[in-house]
Amino acid sequence: MSKQNYRFSLLLNDEVITERIFSADSYNPEVNGHANIRDMAVEDPNSKDAPTEIMRNFQQILSLHSSKLSFIINGYDTLKYHKRWLASYGNSESLIRRKSEGGLDDKGYYQNPDEKFKFVLYLNDVNLIERNFLVKRFNPESRFSVELTNYLEDVVHNIQNFLRDKSNSFMYEEYDITNKYNMEVSDVKLLSKEERKRLLNKIYNN
Repeated sequence: MSKQNYRFSLLLNDEVITERIFSADSYNPEVNGHANIRDMAVEDPNSKDAPTEIMRNFQQILSLHSSKLSFIINGYDTLKYHKRWLASYGNSESLIRRKSEGGLDDKGYYQNPDEKFKFVLYLNDVNLIERNFLVKRFNPESRFSVELTNYLEDVVHNIQNFLRDKSNSFMYEEYDITNKYNMEVSDVKLLSKEERKRLLNKIYNN
């Protein structure tokens, strides 16, 4: 069992509709939860409302017409499965049909064509990144598409690569400090962020 886990969640009207969880144990503890991970979700650091590539890609996929999406994964039709699941539970709320302020139309889909989404990255229960965005003309069936699944996997893969690169950089920085200043690794790990930065600046700027 992992002691720490990352969780990347996609939410519709504050309800999780899909998410991926992966272990944080393989990354340097000093890297886990580091503020720089926000760089992945912020293209314009001067504007908290600027759309990001992640947001734009989610918006595009979630608004595509079903005819432009695929629902077959390893010969398994995900959309047909959820529709059968829906039929078996009668009028109960489902993964497709969820009430919004505008209520539901006669087919059980959202009446409001624009829906509020957000993605959140957690480290255990700590919220590291949260970005809100609106999907215009949201297609509820897109939630079960191959395109959404694949893109979610891509986002998580990029986060993992980001964390791996940061962990490797952190390891090399520790190596440089121990050699330059003849310090024990245990002592380097006890350095404050400010002192660590000061020592690295002296190494790399001289």
